[in-house]
Amino acid sequence: MSPELDFHDGGEEETKPKIPLFEKKTAVVWLLGLGMIGGLIPEAAASDWSAVLLYEDMGIAKGINALAFGTFAAAMIYSRFRGDYWMSKYGAANVVRVGGYIGGITFGLCILIAVEVSQLGDQLWLEIISLIIVCVGFLVAGVGIGPMVPAFFSAAGRIPNVAPSIAIARVGVISLGAYFIGPSLVGGLAELSSLPIAMLFPAASLVAAGYLSRSIKTT
Repeated sequence: MSPELDFHDGGEEETKPKIPLFEKKTAVVWLLGLGMIGGLIPEAAASDWSAVLLYEDMGIAKGINALAFGTFAAAMIYSRFRGDYWMSKYGAANVVRVGGYIGGITFGLCILIAVEVSQLGDQLWLEIISLIIVCVGFLVAGVGIGPMVPAFFSAAGRIPNVAPSIAIARVGVISLGAYFIGPSLVGGLAELSSLPIAMLFPAASLVAAGYLSRSIKTT
């Protein structure tokens, strides 16, 4: 069977309709998939564990404890809409790298600081300060994560000699499990230590996604 012709990037380009699971030439597919995993793990962890973190570890009342995830979701939606502009202006790899590094570090530090502040006493002002700090961390993480999925998928579609549909599907399959496995890993780590410490895992994953932004430059 002859390779399919894919009209990609404005020209006729010979592409492979199938790619092997492991091959040196398709290693970039795995790197892009791992980068996506780094962005999806904190997204899933924020969805499943943020309210628990605020209620059980910071003493934030039910209802208000949803504010961290609400801040995260709003920030991620905003940055996803703005992502195309940022990536066209600064480059996709740069946007992902800066978002991953700053988002992950700020996310982890704000959680640890907010938990410590909340345990200094029962005063309302301490609760408000800790809530603001933790929401800042979720906000910055959301901004950093927003452009990641489009950036990694777009890079997959530009891999030379591989049909964009095949590459995008492979990256999606590699990264899909992270959304479901990530929260479970956070829960397991929380059992071994504490939830604030366990949340450093998605923070580190976000930093790893920033590091793997270099795979975007190879496509």
